[in-house]
Formats: sequence, structure tokens, C-alpha cells
Amino acid sequence: GEQSYIGNGMYVSNPSLDGLSVTGSDFHSNMGNGLLFEQGRHITVTGNTIFNNSAYEKNGSNGITITAGASYISLMGNMIGSGGVTSTAANQGWGVYATSSDHLLAVGNALSGNNLGGLYSLTDGTNTNANNTTD
Repeated sequence: GEQSYIGNGMYVSNPSLDGLSVTGSDFHSNMGNGLLFEQGRHITVTGNTIFNNSAYEKNGSNGITITAGASYISLMGNMIGSGGVTSTAANQGWGVYATSSDHLLAVGNALSGNNLGGLYSLTDGTNTNANNTTD
């Protein structure tokens, strides 16, 4: 389905969460992040379109933000930003911004057209970044 909110499109902050699949949705025109994962484990984000988040403040929010409490995150086959097609990323800062995440898997995502870059990862754990396209 299509999601657009004043805050974040999706916000996960439950430390007990163990298993979540976000598939085939559109997250755009939110004032905050498209998706924000602060806590939880085994989260899979596949086949989503995420663009034009941080709708009212340039570079204020990102397509996907992952913080220290979230682990075992898989991002596969998503279009995060414009995907090189149009300039629809607009104000969105980073496509994926991971401040600290153990076991981040980012494979086959289109990360083009974000203002600050496709993927920022300041992580401590085992992470994989492969076959993503960027500007």
C-alpha cells in the first residue's frame, strides 16, 4: 500500500520484535524518514519504493534510517531515491543511513538520486553491501 505521514512512514521501536517483513509498499512524502528502525531483529525490507521523505526540510530525514537497537536487517531489491529515473528523491538526505547495525545486508537496491548519497553505514557488526546501484 501507499504510506505518507506527518512523522515517519514506518517506525519500529519494539525491542521484543523478532521478525518483520515489509514488502511491495510505497513510502514517500513523509516529514520524517520513510522507514525508521530503532529496535528489533530479523527485519526484511524487499521490493519497496521509498522516495521524497523529509518532505519539508532538505536532508533532514532519510529513506531508511537504522539505529543501534536494530539488528539482522535485510534490504533487498528496493528503489530508495529516484533510482536514476527522475528527480523524485527531492529533500531526502541519505537513501539508507545506518548509525550502527549488526548484520546489515544491503543487496540489489537502486540508491540513486538521494541528496547526500545512497548508503551511509557506520557499523560495528558483520555487514554486506553488494550489487547496489548509486549515483
